[in-house]
Amino acid sequence: MKRSTGRLFDIRLKLDKLERLEGLNDLSNLEKSIAAFVAWDESVTIASISRNYYFKDYSFSTVKRAVNILLVRGIVNKNKDIRDVRKNILSIAN
Repeated sequence: MKRSTGRLFDIRLKLDKLERLEGLNDLSNLEKSIAAFVAWDESVTIASISRNYYFKDYSFSTVKRAVNILLVRGIVNKNKDIRDVRKNILSIAN
């Protein structure tokens, strides 16, 4: 257990360093997780984030607030889905 916990801390240190390099270190853990999820999946909506098992402990409103922070900060973009204009697809800003 001690060895795996030590490895886990090493990974956290590397992740922290990467977050600082990318300018994400002042975001909440939820905001960072949502940004990573958006980068990982090409067809993400706020609803699909809130339905994902990883985000099950967060309400739709909390997820929406976190996404809005990412939008205002220019970390993610929101565009209408070309097949269903009711949906807003999230993507990582370039």
